[in-house]
Amino acid sequence: MTLDEAILHAKQKADENKKSAKRMKEKYGDHVIGYSIHCKCAEEHRQLAEWLEELRERRKAEEGDT
Repeated sequence: MTLDEAILHAKQKADENKKSAKRMKEKYGDHVIGYSIHCKCAEEHRQLAEWLEELRERRKAEEGDT
């Protein structure tokens, strides 16, 4: 898996979990365990994508320095 593929995957998983959380909230409310789990997972994948994007930018910057 390339870095770009990992970034895309993390963003897709974040979106999927956001959608799952929204559906769960609409059906059962936001007090069920599944809602908070999907929200937490979405946030963690979003954070991972941000870190990977930062890593990609740092690598590009290092390549430019050489």
